Amino acid sequence: MSAFISMNLLADFPSDFKAAKEQYTRQENQQAHEAFLKLADAAPTPKSKAQCQAWAALALARQGQCDQAIELAKKIELKPVAIHCRMEIMLENKKFKDLIEAFKDEDIGAWPDYLVHHGFYKRGSAYRAAGDNQSAAGDLEKAVENGVTSDRFLAVAWGDLGGVYLALKQDDKALNAFRQIETVTTDRTSYIFPSAILNITGILIRQGKPDEAITELKKLDLSKSSGTYKFQILKAYGDIYLGQGKKDEATAQYKEALTVTNAPKSYLDDLTKKLNEISGK
Repeated sequence: MSAFISMNLLADFPSDFKAAKEQYTRQENQQAHEAFLKLADAAPTPKSKAQCQAWAALALARQGQCDQAIELAKKIELKPVAIHCRMEIMLENKKFKDLIEAFKDEDIGAWPDYLVHHGFYKRGSAYRAAGDNQSAAGDLEKAVENGVTSDRFLAVAWGDLGGVYLALKQDDKALNAFRQIETVTTDRTSYIFPSAILNITGILIRQGKPDEAITELKKLDLSKSSGTYKFQILKAYGDIYLGQGKKDEATAQYKEALTVTNAPKSYLDDLTKKLNEISGK
């Protein structure tokens, strides 16, 4: 291969990689798989080659060929990339116990900086899905501690960690985790921010801090909310008022919540039952 052709291949690699990622995002999995395999042959570094192979394996797994995808991932020469890829395939296919059994003793902390937080997050997610919240907390704590990637990664990881702390009945730790989301993300339009605020509000209500709970809840714009989140905001206001002994105000908020369209039926049924209990029916 001439130096000229070689330089052309290197120059095209970033744009070709981006195009393959776009195919993967569009669920064009067969095309993405083939594109990433070709890119792996042309990759300029061991890291980029490993990443192309990993994406090829993920695209193959999306086609229902999980076992073949894992075998492809095992061939990746950079061990951390290979293991992380296998973790991701196992998570997407709900093989949580298999992931834990295979990688419970993996020294993820020794992985490269660009990957270590993802490794802890993947294993922590598997522990959480398998019901081992204590182990999940340990890994997710390390995921946020080593997070060197996007604000969104940290926001999602802090949210998951907060959920684990709630399951462990460690409200103060959960409160801190959910508050971190306000610090690390500027995007208040996705589900992450309102979920964090509602969780913070719920904890403060349980702790008997209605004034603080209302301060948090006011961070969510009710006029711009709909569906489940609008229902949850109105219900939270009702819970605060009920805790303050303001039965009429609480009842009004609950009744308004019951008018919200697209809220889950189970939410509506539970609130209807609560409202009937308050009314003495």
